[in-house]
Amino acid sequence: MAPPGADPRRVRRGRAFWKRLVGELERSGLSHKEFADRRGVSVATMRRWLYRLRQDHVETAPAILPVRVVASTAPTARDARRDDAAEVELELPGGRRLRFPTGTDVDYVAALARRLG
Repeated sequence: MAPPGADPRRVRRGRAFWKRLVGELERSGLSHKEFADRRGVSVATMRRWLYRLRQDHVETAPAILPVRVVASTAPTARDARRDDAAEVELELPGGRRLRFPTGTDVDYVAALARRLG
């Protein structure tokens, strides 16, 4: 809380505050300026925290783990002639799944997994 008469945009706020606010920003659909103005925060400070939190997320993204491929009776695995038959499936935290056809560049898949992690 800012002292009486102080500019509320100059109040020092903690990491938890900015993490919550950045989450709200990303869900809001508003421009950075519109969101900051509505919340009474500095757009420059908000952007600095946005980029800092994104960088922290990238640095702590889970590592790609080795997998063991096993035979499957699933229709997709049996029917390799289908145009949309996926050969590799990657499950991300939160349950999101990505499927890639055979021959997809491994570096591309790894980079994508790190970004979406």
